[in-house]
Amino acid sequence: MKNKSVPFSTVETSIEAEDDGLDHLRIDVRRALPNRRLDKYLSGRLDKATSRTALQRYIREGNVTVNGSIVKPSYVIRTGDVIDMTIPADRPREIPPEPIPLDVVYEDDDVMAINKQADLIIHPARGNWTGTLVNALAWYFKKNWRDISELPTSGEVFRPGIVHRLDRDTTGIMLVAKTELALWRLGKQFEHRKIQKTYT
Repeated sequence: MKNKSVPFSTVETSIEAEDDGLDHLRIDVRRALPNRRLDKYLSGRLDKATSRTALQRYIREGNVTVNGSIVKPSYVIRTGDVIDMTIPADRPREIPPEPIPLDVVYEDDDVMAINKQADLIIHPARGNWTGTLVNALAWYFKKNWRDISELPTSGEVFRPGIVHRLDRDTTGIMLVAKTELALWRLGKQFEHRKIQKTYT
């Protein structure tokens, strides 16, 4: 006599969105099929637009936990498991310009120096795709008949011209590179601690 497969029995709860604007999902697994991988299980439950490859990436990035712990995509679901998932917001394809005031204290053909105000994130990232210094730069360059995509990057499309960072609530001078050479030279100077920083 063949063993009869027991389907998953789950309780699925949408958790109220937090300030990060992301969607949160909790799944309580009441009964589980034997040897069912986490990535395969989620692939069967979520929107078909979310590929299994994308789910595996979410799991590896820590956006999916089981019983409060980060696990691998190959984790085998067990009865009683609690799966928490943070569904990343869709990443925009471009950096939208936003009219955020910038205090430009110096600018030439190669670099800019900006006096960054408090409560301003440097560049777009998950949960904060808008309202950043880079969005403000996009607006600034648009007014001057340029596109922010012309600025050099170190391989990260949402960090054009950015060579260092300041925390969201920290005020201070941000240097922005406008050419590949300036990006490389500034990066090397920060790497070898040749740029003096003063904290007040």
